[in-house]
Amino acid sequence: MPPSATREPWQTMAGMRRGVGMRLLIGVLIFSSVITLIMTAVQLYLDYRYDVGLIEHRLNEIGEGYPDIIGESLWHLDREQLRIEVESILKLPDIQAVTVRETGTGHPLVIMARRRQSTPVLTRELPINRVVEGQLKQIGTLYIEAALTDVYRRLMGEALVILVSQGAKTFLVSLFILFIFSRLVTRHLATIAQFMRVYDFHRPTAALALKRRPPPVPDELDQVVMSFNDLCASLQLSYRNQRAANDALEQDVAMRIRKEEALREAEQRYRHLFHDMPIALMQMHGNFDIFPALHEAGVTDLNAYFDANPDVLRRLTSAIAIDEVNARSVELLRARNAAQLVGPAGRLWTESPGTLRRAFESRYHGETRFDEEMKVATLDGRVIDVLCTISRPQPIGSHTPTLLGLIDITERVRVRDKLQQLETDLAHAGRISLLGELMASIAHEINQPLGAVAASAQAIQNWLNRPEPPLHEVRELTALTLASARRASDIIVRTRAMAAKGKPRRDPLHLDEVIDEALLLLSHEIQVKGVEIFHRPAPAAPRIMADRTQLQQVVVNLTVNAMQALAPLGAGNGKIALTVVVPAPGMVCCVIEDNGPGIRQDSLALLFERFFTTSEGGMGMGLAICRTIIEAHGGRIAADNVSTLGGARFTFTLPASA
Repeated sequence: MPPSATREPWQTMAGMRRGVGMRLLIGVLIFSSVITLIMTAVQLYLDYRYDVGLIEHRLNEIGEGYPDIIGESLWHLDREQLRIEVESILKLPDIQAVTVRETGTGHPLVIMARRRQSTPVLTRELPINRVVEGQLKQIGTLYIEAALTDVYRRLMGEALVILVSQGAKTFLVSLFILFIFSRLVTRHLATIAQFMRVYDFHRPTAALALKRRPPPVPDELDQVVMSFNDLCASLQLSYRNQRAANDALEQDVAMRIRKEEALREAEQRYRHLFHDMPIALMQMHGNFDIFPALHEAGVTDLNAYFDANPDVLRRLTSAIAIDEVNARSVELLRARNAAQLVGPAGRLWTESPGTLRRAFESRYHGETRFDEEMKVATLDGRVIDVLCTISRPQPIGSHTPTLLGLIDITERVRVRDKLQQLETDLAHAGRISLLGELMASIAHEINQPLGAVAASAQAIQNWLNRPEPPLHEVRELTALTLASARRASDIIVRTRAMAAKGKPRRDPLHLDEVIDEALLLLSHEIQVKGVEIFHRPAPAAPRIMADRTQLQQVVVNLTVNAMQALAPLGAGNGKIALTVVVPAPGMVCCVIEDNGPGIRQDSLALLFERFFTTSEGGMGMGLAICRTIIEAHGGRIAADNVSTLGGARFTFTLPASA
């Protein structure tokens, strides 16, 4: 056996003095001692009661047997006999004093064996009776005193023996319990404590194991070891997770720092851009808390809602405020400084209230951008044209700030108006040129009804000169004369309208009406050229907002071009179809197609360019003017060779009126 194994119990015992073992030993000793004392006291008490009971039983036996015997001797005053009887009582165990005293005389007889003691005693005083003359009479008393000294002596010896034996047994048992507890528990607790003292979950070692034979069934120590090993595994897992979380947190913090730095840089760039941009920028806010309630109420047409609730529009307008402006805003609006512009922003739309309503509607529908031209009154009283650009960051909430940009386009609008005027003049010149080409046909169209009017007037005059004029025929001929005059008047009115120069005006009209009026102007030309015209109307087509004269010019121009293209076919062989269709909801389309040779592929891309022509002597302005007119109406015009008649096809599409 190795020395360490022989020293282990003593080392364990030495360790127990400072640990749980000593407290266990003291506790066992104290508890055992208390139990021993209690049990000893109980045992002594029971023995004491037993000994006292024997003495009392003995005194009861004396009281039952001796008084009669002593009474006979006392009646005869036999001193010797009384002394013998007293001595015999005195010889009984634990009896230490006996006295017989005569009663009923002046000089009583007293027989005493030993004197009474001051030690604890049990006494009994018994009457001595005798039948005298037929009556029971007390003639004396018998006093007996039993000492408890021997009882106490026996009890003390017994107590000493019990205490010594029980104390020795308790001490030996306690030492054995301490030894067993040390072997089974304490040394393993010390092993566990030592393992826990040196355990470091940063550098985990082998699992904790006790140096003992494994019990058949795992006991509490095994459960402690398993729980501790589980705890160590959980700590290591938690440490790894914490390390991973710390690494992720460090990366997240670093990323947040980079994002914050990028955000600060972006904000700094935004500030530089905001203040240094050459356009007027204003940061604004408003209160649009009513919009969610309107959405829940199913309001889709905000403009109509404003018409029915003007106070809502006023509240929204008054809630708009400017928070910040750049230097260009101060310059554009002729303010003294930025503070003069900060505050209520409703004054920006006093010249263009419709733009503000449409901006509200744009925000209501969740649009992030709104652009529109409008007029703004500067602080010095001037009115300028600007392009209003509103940008809203996502998500758009009730209090999402808005960035408003204003670009001065006064000069551009002036140039555009001048350009539009030039285009209008060009279109007018085109119409004059077109009327010049059609003048012979127009003159013929006018001369025909005028000649009919003259002939009818002569006939009417002849009939009226008769004695009995035929009034019925006169009335019919007069009606024909009026119809011919109206036809000539209509041609003159349409010709004057084509030749008139004025600002374009938009009116609601049907595209089929425009085609009929254009074909009326071309009726003689069509008849002379021998072209067959088909007009396929669309009665259900919606109306359009357009300038009647300009659309007539487009239809006339495209139809004349088609007739010119059909010239090589000869009279009576040309066909032209004018068809109105609805290609999509809210749109109206006019298709003009012929059975001519079509358009050369290399000319299709340049067909609507100014000064490009495919005919000799042409100026190349007709189709360019047509494109300008259609695009000014918000439409588009195109040409191809996909004609149902086999020739060229021209189409122009216009938006329907709201």
